[in-house]
Amino acid sequence: MGAAAGSGGPGAAVAVTHADGVLYEGCFGLADIEWRQPVSPDTTFALGSVTKPVTALAVTLTARAGMLDLDSAVAEHLPRVVGPGTSATVRQLLTHTSGIPNFLSLPGFQERIEPLVRTSDDMLAAFTAEPLDFAPGTRWAYSNSGYRLLDLVLSAVTATPFDRALADLVLRPAGMTTACVPADDAVVPNRARGYRRDDGTVRVVAPTRRVVSGGAGGLVASLRDMVAFDRAVRRHRLVDEATDRNMLQPVRLLSGHTEDYGLGWVLSSCRGEQAAGHTGGIGGFSSVYARFPRLDAGVIVLSNDAGFPASLLAHEVATVALDLPDPDATDGGGPVPAV
Repeated sequence: MGAAAGSGGPGAAVAVTHADGVLYEGCFGLADIEWRQPVSPDTTFALGSVTKPVTALAVTLTARAGMLDLDSAVAEHLPRVVGPGTSATVRQLLTHTSGIPNFLSLPGFQERIEPLVRTSDDMLAAFTAEPLDFAPGTRWAYSNSGYRLLDLVLSAVTATPFDRALADLVLRPAGMTTACVPADDAVVPNRARGYRRDDGTVRVVAPTRRVVSGGAGGLVASLRDMVAFDRAVRRHRLVDEATDRNMLQPVRLLSGHTEDYGLGWVLSSCRGEQAAGHTGGIGGFSSVYARFPRLDAGVIVLSNDAGFPASLLAHEVATVALDLPDPDATDGGGPVPAV
């Protein structure tokens, strides 16, 4: 691990949990190279798409409270949004089966469109008018656009801004005391700076703006926060066991075919052991969170290096720390890469 996150370069924070305890915790490298600030359990990292299970939990909690129906159309909650994607349901947004194009895949988005985005309406205009990639429910295709819409749905049904709704529904109940979806100008204590490597040179990466990432990837959290989240999820302190089990069911398309994605959770395996989690990559950061329901265990890897092999490290750490077998059977190899 030390080689991947060198003492003089960007770093990483890693934890393996089991039951109510932490089997392993390690921090390596620097949170801020210029200030020589080392990574610690309290260093906050941008999580990227590891935000998605958290957003999905918040939406599911509002559904459990009777505030929305997961099978209701987006248009019912966001009447001002116009476009073919509004016929998709909240559940289809959660499971990436809405057909709404992924805004990151739109031609010229990062070069021409993103710099002009100032408001949520600007962001929506970038993708809601686009033709659907497929009819809702007929296929599966990863889409950040769906989760950007979900944060607006959550705001609408709770009548509170997304960052506050997420904190009230998930972050604070889970004990994630420093986790937040920060405004672009917010001062976040112990915040790591994101980096990338360019032909051997380490370069700073500007943070992705909240108006772009939102419910798709805007969460910032520390290793300590993620250990608390993992415990809350595995101990069913946020949703009950039946609801959690339902969130981990593979989505079924209209054809009857299933995909290895639940309500915000990538469904995979590590050396034959079933896992649920998500990867994340955003603005100079790379992260993984995976939990193993049968083993009552979890693995967390957070790094402020865009090219850090977080998924590979999570796989290797889980194998050793959880004493996973080495079967010849097909291995899913961890969650699919996040966009």
